[in-house]
Amino acid sequence: MRKKKNKGIIAEEESLLEHSASEENTPASPSDDITGPGSENSEKTGKKRKKSHAWLVFLMIWAAVLLVVGAVTCIVLYRYAAIYEVTRPELPMEEMLSSMSKDEWLDMAAPSASTYVSEFENADALFRNYYDSALRDKDLSYRKSIAGSDESTSTFVVMAKNTNLYNVVFKARDDKFAGFGRHYWKLDSVTVCDFTSNLEHISVEVNAPESVVLSINGVPVGDQYYTGNIPVPGVSELESRFVPAPSFRCFSVSPLYGDVTVTDDKGRELHPEYDELSNIYRYYYTPDEVYSFVVKAPEDVTVKVCGAELLPQDVTSSSSGVFESFTKYTAGKEWKTVEYSHGGIFTEPVITAYDSNGKELVPVITDTGKFIYFHANDEQLKNEMYDIVDTYFTRYMAYSSSQLRLQSMRELLSCTLGGTRLNRYIRESAEGMYWASDTEVEYDELAYSDFCRVGDNAFYCTIQYKANFTAQSWYEKYSYGMKNGYEMLFVKDGKNWYAAEMSAFN
Repeated sequence: MRKKKNKGIIAEEESLLEHSASEENTPASPSDDITGPGSENSEKTGKKRKKSHAWLVFLMIWAAVLLVVGAVTCIVLYRYAAIYEVTRPELPMEEMLSSMSKDEWLDMAAPSASTYVSEFENADALFRNYYDSALRDKDLSYRKSIAGSDESTSTFVVMAKNTNLYNVVFKARDDKFAGFGRHYWKLDSVTVCDFTSNLEHISVEVNAPESVVLSINGVPVGDQYYTGNIPVPGVSELESRFVPAPSFRCFSVSPLYGDVTVTDDKGRELHPEYDELSNIYRYYYTPDEVYSFVVKAPEDVTVKVCGAELLPQDVTSSSSGVFESFTKYTAGKEWKTVEYSHGGIFTEPVITAYDSNGKELVPVITDTGKFIYFHANDEQLKNEMYDIVDTYFTRYMAYSSSQLRLQSMRELLSCTLGGTRLNRYIRESAEGMYWASDTEVEYDELAYSDFCRVGDNAFYCTIQYKANFTAQSWYEKYSYGMKNGYEMLFVKDGKNWYAAEMSAFN
């Protein structure tokens, strides 16, 4: 029995030894109760305690730093708040609004109103009238304008009730610095807001020739308002054929808000025509004088006025002239003389004439401004007939510039075709010549020209002269000058040439 017991004890001890060996080979867990001095666990515990102490110190230092930073931040924020308060741009804006009267605001801003109206209007007066009539009794307030503001600019809009009235701009001062990126402010400008949308307006057109400058309210209308040319209203059919056709330069000015007065370059006021469809007031230049012309020429001569050929419908009269009653001598070679006359022309007429061969003719211009054209001079015919014409005119002037002398009369009649109006005129003038004064004639100019054959038995020419006459009457002596011209028709009767007709054209 004892022997068996010993075997059990021995087996139990061996089991305990195996368990102890197993525990020595297994690492200790944190939960193991190992506190004995000099062991590894004791060293580890000491290190942990040192780390805990360092962390506590760090936390205390960090807290101190945070306290310092917080204190500094509070001081900075307090300082910034103080700077912010005194650098707000609203402060000078409020000061202006409270210290300035309505008239002071008006006087300061009104000159800038020209930004919104043309140079033809008094912008200052226009804005003042608008303000006094619509906004004078309204209180002023302001609002910040975000669109016009940045770091160095602050813009406010001063309002009269709900109407924008003035733009007020402050600029950052560069002579005094506030810090923190803040600025002190100085007034930069006070200007008028666009007020024209609250006004009625009109559109204006002014029309005048290129040589004439029209003015609106005393200000000349410049080329920047030029929109093109228009036909001159009311021109005649003839003038519309001129080359170039007369036109007005058109200038458009819009909008205009106040009274409008249009004047020409001579200070005369023009009056408008209102175009209700286009809502435009149109002003047309009216010349103080219009032009007219009278042209007399053979019917086969081409006459042009400002490049427009005068047509048969433009003829105002037609006459056989000096050829009347002499067709038996002219044998159908005669021509009619036509006259063109036209008035109410806006364009100064430039007149030219050409014969059937295209040669340009030179006119005789009378004292009344009439243009008279003749066929081109036939120089050969002139050389052949010069003495005949000269003999007649010399005798005519000798007879007409002295008291009646039968010899002078006979000599003149001898070169005049009998039975003609001219011949009768000379005979019937005898009674009046008894009382004529003896007159000396001194020619400054004398020309026989415009010779033209009219068949084999007639020729046409002109006589033109400029002379000084000195007359002696029974009680005085006097002098005068004279310029005159005649159309002449000479015909051949038998073997001789005679003056058949004479017609003055000056």
